[in-house]
Amino acid sequence: MNIDEVKQTISRGNTAAKQGRETLERGVTEARDAGMLAQRVTHDSAHDHVTQMSRKLNELRLELERTVRRYESAIEHANSYAARI
Repeated sequence: MNIDEVKQTISRGNTAAKQGRETLERGVTEARDAGMLAQRVTHDSAHDHVTQMSRKLNELRLELERTVRRYESAIEHANSYAARI
């Protein structure tokens, strides 16, 4: 594999990573929206299931946000490597 082929492979990988990041970003929005809706619907409830659900939705959103940042970092590092070779 020559340098140009490596750069093309990195570019295709970045395209896939960007698509994955966009999917995860939609997931972040949906998790945030679901959390806000659940909060409005259950605002006076102290039931264990309600508090667990709220906590789980928040954990989901935070994990999705972390994963989005990982994708961004991977894309950045791949671009940096491709520029150096």
